[in-house]
Amino acid sequence: MLATTAVVLAGLGLPAQADTSPVDPTDPRTPVTVAADGLPTVQIDGVVWSQVVVGNTVYVAGKFTTARPAGSAAGVNTVPRSNVLAYDIRTGELLPWAPVLDGQALSIARSPDGSRIYVTGDFNRVDGAYHVRIAAFDTATGAVVAGFRPTLASRGLAVTATNTTVYVGGNFTSAASVTGGTLVPRSYLAAFSAATGALTPFVADADAPVTALAATVDGSKVVVGGRFTTLGGADAYGLGWVDPTSGAPTVFPANQQIRNAGTASAILSLYADASGIYGSGYHFGGGGNLEGPFRADATTGELIWVADCHGDTYSVYPLGDAIYTASHQHYCGNMGGFPQTEPWTLHFATAFSKAATGVNTPDIYGYADHPGEPAPSLLTWYPQLYSGTYTGQGQAGWSVAGNDDYVVYGGEFPGVNGQPQQGLVRFARTALAPNKQGPRVSGAAFNPRLNSFTSGTVRVSFTANWDRDNETLTYRLYRQSQTVPAIYTTTVTARDWELPTLGFTDTGLTPGSSQRYRLTATDPYGNVAQSEWVTVTVAASGALSTYGQTVLDDNPSSYWRLGEVAGTTSSYDWSGLSDLSVGTGVGRSVSGAVIDDANTASSFDGTGNGLAATQTAVPGPQLFTVESWFRTTTTSGGKIIGFGNAKTGESSNYDRHVYMEPSGQVTFGVYPGTSRTVTSAASFNDGQWHHVVASLGTDGMRLYVDGKRVGQRSDTISAQSYNGYWRVGGDSPWSGAAYFAGDIDEVAVYPTVLSWQQVLDHYTASGRTSPVPPVPADAYGAAVRAATPDLYWRFGESSGTTAQDTGVNDLDGTYVTGVTLGTPGAISGTSSTAVTFDGTSGLVSSQSAFVNPTTYSEELWFSTTTTNGGKLIGFGGSATGLSGSYDRHVYMESSGQLTFGVWTGFTNTITSPVAYNDGAWHHMVATQSAAGMRLYVDGVLVGTNGQIQAQDYTGYWRVGSDTTWGPQPYFAGSIDEVAVYSDALSAQTVADHYALGTAGTLPNQAPLAVFGATTSGLGVSVDGTGSSDTDGTVTSWAWDFGDGATGTGSTASHAYATAGTRTITLTVTDDLGATASVQHDVTVTAPANQLPTAAFTASASGLGASFDGSGSTDPDGVLAGYAWDFGDGTTGTGATTSHTYATAGTWQVTLTVTDAAGATASVVHPVQVTAPNAPPTASFTSTTTGSSVVVDGTG
Repeated sequence: MLATTAVVLAGLGLPAQADTSPVDPTDPRTPVTVAADGLPTVQIDGVVWSQVVVGNTVYVAGKFTTARPAGSAAGVNTVPRSNVLAYDIRTGELLPWAPVLDGQALSIARSPDGSRIYVTGDFNRVDGAYHVRIAAFDTATGAVVAGFRPTLASRGLAVTATNTTVYVGGNFTSAASVTGGTLVPRSYLAAFSAATGALTPFVADADAPVTALAATVDGSKVVVGGRFTTLGGADAYGLGWVDPTSGAPTVFPANQQIRNAGTASAILSLYADASGIYGSGYHFGGGGNLEGPFRADATTGELIWVADCHGDTYSVYPLGDAIYTASHQHYCGNMGGFPQTEPWTLHFATAFSKAATGVNTPDIYGYADHPGEPAPSLLTWYPQLYSGTYTGQGQAGWSVAGNDDYVVYGGEFPGVNGQPQQGLVRFARTALAPNKQGPRVSGAAFNPRLNSFTSGTVRVSFTANWDRDNETLTYRLYRQSQTVPAIYTTTVTARDWELPTLGFTDTGLTPGSSQRYRLTATDPYGNVAQSEWVTVTVAASGALSTYGQTVLDDNPSSYWRLGEVAGTTSSYDWSGLSDLSVGTGVGRSVSGAVIDDANTASSFDGTGNGLAATQTAVPGPQLFTVESWFRTTTTSGGKIIGFGNAKTGESSNYDRHVYMEPSGQVTFGVYPGTSRTVTSAASFNDGQWHHVVASLGTDGMRLYVDGKRVGQRSDTISAQSYNGYWRVGGDSPWSGAAYFAGDIDEVAVYPTVLSWQQVLDHYTASGRTSPVPPVPADAYGAAVRAATPDLYWRFGESSGTTAQDTGVNDLDGTYVTGVTLGTPGAISGTSSTAVTFDGTSGLVSSQSAFVNPTTYSEELWFSTTTTNGGKLIGFGGSATGLSGSYDRHVYMESSGQLTFGVWTGFTNTITSPVAYNDGAWHHMVATQSAAGMRLYVDGVLVGTNGQIQAQDYTGYWRVGSDTTWGPQPYFAGSIDEVAVYSDALSAQTVADHYALGTAGTLPNQAPLAVFGATTSGLGVSVDGTGSSDTDGTVTSWAWDFGDGATGTGSTASHAYATAGTRTITLTVTDDLGATASVQHDVTVTAPANQLPTAAFTASASGLGASFDGSGSTDPDGVLAGYAWDFGDGTTGTGATTSHTYATAGTWQVTLTVTDAAGATASVVHPVQVTAPNAPPTASFTSTTTGSSVVVDGTG
């Protein structure tokens, strides 16, 4: 892996989202990251500009004079280090390598074989010897390579190397092969022989400094980044690649999208490995368009993705399936990441998926952007590095590098994750990390909110917690004691800027009793954050209506019922703790909106006193729903609910508001740099109660009144960033009066986007009847309805001028002219009719206008034999005649082919490869979204286009005619089942609709195979009960254990003969015979060997003894050997043996047994032997005296 990271220095003119345990680590959107624990690492007293890792050694380049151990304060336990050092990546401990550079080192790189490292920068000498701005070191000895002594005429900024050649970029315009040698012109980029240091023939002059370099792994290219606009005489705006021998440039395709050059813009880092070319940059002003990282194909140079994050990125490093960056990112909303806050929240260390997983969307702040380009996922990995002061640029990390197990950051940060840690830090894979970065909020800040407004119940609500490296946390709520099981447990996956409000209603409590609650949050590694114990007195009276419970079940962050009695100066928050302060112009106890609910409403007098507002400023949400009931006859308009930066008077920043126009129409507006609104067509100042819901989310703006969606726009997904207050009853207006004169009831704010079904459920829970037409009885109609179309015209009328909406929004169409009703329809098995268009004037148009739809689907069935072409469906600026603005249209060419097109200043089209004017019914779906344009015919995708934008205007959906970009406008033929959606139908949904329309039933869907496995020693247990079938049942489970053994049943077990990794395959079969399989690897290990037991018996006879060790045992195998030590210096073997001692006595005999795995055990017993009985020896002496004999036998 060959790479360099450029540095940003004072005076150079540069400005200062998966996790460690994702829900699905195989999902490319959520790869596993290293842990966010900052590991103890040697510290420095300056700044680190660049790092490179060889094996387990991290080589560091920067500007510093001392190093000190982790944990030591500045100036304590220091040792000299002059602008470079090395440490062990496994321990963080300083290594002896300590060359002395007399100037800062700005970039460091390694040779591919790891035998050398190369350093460039501002120095002139290394260890007293001249090495002018470039030096090489032998990694085996640590010594400077004396024979490598080229010279750069000015500062070196970037270095990379192959095993034979060293490439250097910087501010220089000439270089020499040796110190004191003749300077030769080389403009900002030069190459030197690794063996001799001599300049090579390589020439790739740039017209401005080179700040980043990387050699591709195959050695075929050198990738170059910097401030230049030309490279090797060819156009290359800040980025290019060249031949490694000659320097000749070739086109680098990614440079078409990645454009950073000039005095205030550059590519700052490049890294190349087999998976791609990675880079990053900065820009300030109009000279560039990249601040985040990008990835390009290592072979072709084609862009794979760009992370459209804003905040300069100084370094990038890939590890596993994640990419790590050093930056100060403050906004990643264009790729679905964190929003920009006020003041900015800076993220100095972030991670992205290696895979492209989405598409960038247009920017809302005016930043240079990459709409429509592929994007990675932002991962949940947010270690906290603190900005330093050494360079004066307010930056933390300048460099990121690593090896297979660790990611290392270097910079000028004074600390990490709340601990002092200056300049260097390590992060490790979870298997090597302590994994102690748990949920971040605890104590009083995590206290649950308790309300008891109804007898015997307590409503507990809380905001989800967040964790630096885990999105998924488990919450447990305890009542009275933690020694008993939690009364509520839930697991939630959420990003820290989209933390939902969660709630639980505790029932069956004794009225008047005191109850205490504690909340905990636990991450996948067992780290726990807990709240304080919080106490509440249970209400002795009161009841909650079905409506109120329905609202609370959807977990609003605040819920103000506004039913307090006269004289009460607050309106209580039934879901949270953000009570409203109520002005004197707010009346109480007026009849409420909810039928048969004793809870009342409040009246607002239309003056500045008619206001209720929260009292603590909070950041304005970018994802929310507001809800209210209102009743009025005013003709002045006025704000019902909104968000503003003042809690009294009128706000200077205000949006997220729902207000009434003087006409009685209702408008929902946000301000992402400009006013964006949706307005109802009807007026609602009729003196009746009306229910209004407005939401902002990734699908845009939605406005509902009385259970029906009355307005939407998909081109707006954010609001103004500021801190403010929720205000009910008035604030600065965009139209009409500031303050609302009328009654308001049941106000709620949610941290989520309520679905249409939730909105309808709330409306009907008030005691009212659903305004939605019944779901069609036929399968096709029911499927379309279930896909929630904005409008759905079945064209089943036999007379009249209205095309009725069978959907949920009452968005009827008008049969304008030139149509025949009641002609045979398209859908198999139904009696539904179609409409035939005359080919000269036929038109059906929506009665309501739509604002700039950017995400949508158009669906219909058609039948024709025309050879004149004509428009099937499209969006036009006029409801009648022919439109001046028109696109988002599908029209038939004279050939019978279909064309789908949008206008962005030029035409963007898809044309089907075949014709469809054969008189048969055909199904057509056209979609546009962040994934681009898609055209489907008869359930099959027939074409795509990457365009994600369209012309911005307000218009009408039109069927049968309008201006085209080719044939005449009017379609001659039959059209049926027209539906328009505000999202892009999936390919599966399109295929399902086609199948239902032609056959009346869906084809059998294959089941889903899922299993888990647990191992114990050589055994494995598998559980496939999680397998499922969406349209039937799973009837059989077949297991292949990977060693020739098989099994059946939803669960099974198996014992392997030997240890190792096996691939287990589960194949499931559904009730119609369809199958699906899934594989997982399991690793089994032989159980730990158990020691044998030595035992023996002995019998002695004289000096001989017999021994029997056959009573010895091995609990998990057989004994392989018996070794005897008879205690007299002799030994024996075998389960049984014998031995004869030379002398009698007691001898200590030892038996040592050995099992098949080599483990031994011994036992010692004493054995006594005796000599055998010997015959006596007779002897005597005698003496004679005369005839007398004296004998003596005592001898």
